Amino acid sequence: MNRNFLTKYSVLAALSCVALIGIMFRFDNSDPDPRTEKLAAQIAEKNGIPFKPNAISEDAVKNAGEEAAQIRKAIIDAAEKLVDLKIDVVERGNFTQRTDESPVPVAFKQMWIHASSAQLRMVSLDEKNEEEWWTGFDSIKGPLTTGHLASLSGFKACVDMSREISFANSIIHGETPGGTYRTVHSVSQKPRLIFNLFVPLVELNKPWISADRQAGSPVINAICRLPLSAWQVVSDEKLGDEEAILVEIDQHDTVKIPLSRHEGTLNFTQIYRVWCSRKYRMMPLRIEQSTRYGLQGRDYRQEPRADGLALLVYEASDFTQFCDVWVPRIGRQNSYLAKEPSQQGFDPDLIADKLLAEGKASFSDELKLGYEYEWRILKLEQIDPELNLWFEPQAGAEVINMDTHKRSVQGDTVASENYAARERSVEARVGQPVPEFPEDATWLNGEPLSWKDLRGKVVIMDFWADWCGPCRRDLPKLRVLHDEREINGLTIIGIHLEGSELASIKKAVSDHQLEYPICIDVKKRLKPFEIEMPLFPGEFSSQFGVDAIPHFVVVDPHGIVAASHTGSFEDALETAKRLVKEAK
Repeated sequence: MNRNFLTKYSVLAALSCVALIGIMFRFDNSDPDPRTEKLAAQIAEKNGIPFKPNAISEDAVKNAGEEAAQIRKAIIDAAEKLVDLKIDVVERGNFTQRTDESPVPVAFKQMWIHASSAQLRMVSLDEKNEEEWWTGFDSIKGPLTTGHLASLSGFKACVDMSREISFANSIIHGETPGGTYRTVHSVSQKPRLIFNLFVPLVELNKPWISADRQAGSPVINAICRLPLSAWQVVSDEKLGDEEAILVEIDQHDTVKIPLSRHEGTLNFTQIYRVWCSRKYRMMPLRIEQSTRYGLQGRDYRQEPRADGLALLVYEASDFTQFCDVWVPRIGRQNSYLAKEPSQQGFDPDLIADKLLAEGKASFSDELKLGYEYEWRILKLEQIDPELNLWFEPQAGAEVINMDTHKRSVQGDTVASENYAARERSVEARVGQPVPEFPEDATWLNGEPLSWKDLRGKVVIMDFWADWCGPCRRDLPKLRVLHDEREINGLTIIGIHLEGSELASIKKAVSDHQLEYPICIDVKKRLKPFEIEMPLFPGEFSSQFGVDAIPHFVVVDPHGIVAASHTGSFEDALETAKRLVKEAK
């Protein structure tokens, strides 16, 4: 993605961020201390160059650029060295908005890593909130093999880019009466994210990590992806007892906002402020998200708060040397929001007034925790570069091809053919009129709908359930599509599977802020002598052969099923967008 594309959308992103926070800025009554003059003086002193206020020599700028390049290269080089290792880590937290009563999930993760292959074991706990949350987990020597899939609970995954099939995972679904585990084993020919590891740099630029791995990643990974042109050395600083170099990194191109009561524009840039340790070879000790303003040829930097908080705070400590890399054993990354955002809106002229009058920008609004994430590495070991990290599905495992979403059962021809028959029934529905919604279905977020009401519209139906983890991944995208329906021409309808308590469904709808219509399916009415039941026995879902969720059905403006996909929201959205374009 090029910078021009990012610039186009960064204006909206930047202004949205400011509007969300409100005008939180409170300005200190102190003498101006422009960032450029401070930087010039420090660089000039360091390099023996005479300093003149309001002037930065070409040599000083060149030296600062070289130092920034060296710091960025040191961090990226560290990521490249983090291979051929086994890592045991406990992580606490997630990327969802929390309340004080919300339990903080804890996950124990073991990973074996090569340059082009990796495998993982993960055991999750929803409520482990005592002070020593990183204790009480049992490590295995590994690596994982096919035999472990039936004997170990939890999630297991492997990836090997040298194989035709490059990705696999096995998820334990439950214990059968015979005492064996029922698993799902997924395969794919594309590199995919196999899990979220919050330890910095381990996943960065590894070929087995999908290119869109951004959210759920430490901010240190994000800064490495920003171009060198966005990096600028500010000063030598002490962070606690550690000698550090402070670097500013632009998150996006500067947004220029026209002013009505002042000459020129107010320049607005969201930045990262990064303290890189000299002792630990430039590994970041702390990262903050901050803001820089430009007005009438001068730069103004947001002042740090007395409580040490910012919109985003990353901290790392207890470094240990491994593979010639200083790895932080302990760390955290939290986001914060204003408890009571200002109702005044975003007024660039008001900000300009304050900058010109008082010279510095700071904010003192009371903040609340957005999300929190912590990690503690328990063990780091080197492994043999030739160690095999791939495992095959065990006999009886349900195997899903994540590219085609077709299923089979390992070593069971009859069961595999049954799956194939179901898939053919799903495909057969495409090109046929869409069946009517159940007459006695319960609807949320509006009155019951019929396909007569929806004639002329392109509809995406999302078959989901409140208990389905993978379903939650797509709900924010569907919510955005619904919010922008006047622009994109799409109608979103959720089809919740039958069997859940109504209160539980309503809570899920509220938690995810879903405002599009939700139809709750009803139990399938059996015909006389009918015995075979679908995996999800709902009146509506069974007519589409739905046997896994999330499942997406696209209906064209004439009420004809245009696509039916299990688990592939992107494929369904692509079909729906094409139909909207053709209808214009």
